[in-house]
Amino acid sequence: RSYKLRGAYNLLMQLSADEKAAGVVCSSAGNHAQGFALACRSMGIHGRVYVPAKTPKQKRNRIRYHGG
Repeated sequence: RSYKLRGAYNLLMQLSADEKAAGVVCSSAGNHAQGFALACRSMGIHGRVYVPAKTPKQKRNRIRYHGG
């Protein structure tokens, strides 16, 4: 799972200051969404995560736990 966090963090690091200030969006039902949410929170970037309606409650809760 850590590779999902590293990938999200690496992508966010490449954004300009203006792009970071505008916020970012992710669409995922799995571990990438959790890594993305955690990376956004740790970098102080407003991130919004969209998940499919059928995403299990446990996954949605973990995404929220990490800041998504």
